Amino acid sequence: MKHLLRSWDEQPWSIQENIGHLLDIEPLMSGRLDDFQNKLPKLRAWEETNSDTWRANHNARSLRELMAEFHSARSTLVGVSTPSTIP
Repeated sequence: MKHLLRSWDEQPWSIQENIGHLLDIEPLMSGRLDDFQNKLPKLRAWEETNSDTWRANHNARSLRELMAEFHSARSTLVGVSTPSTIP
């Protein structure tokens, strides 16, 4: 199973690296939510090269650790964006 999570057969990132990428962009998602809530005319830009994900070596981490960290980060984001906080 670990081999399937960490191999990428002609894909830019493995499954595990994709999970790590979602974790890497969580600050951007949180910032964009702030931008939206503050009614800014334009949401903040993404970093086009995804350099954090390329450098992170997410395949060296355990899947359990990545999933726990992503769950915590996404739970925080979802907790912030309750219906009462969205304009």
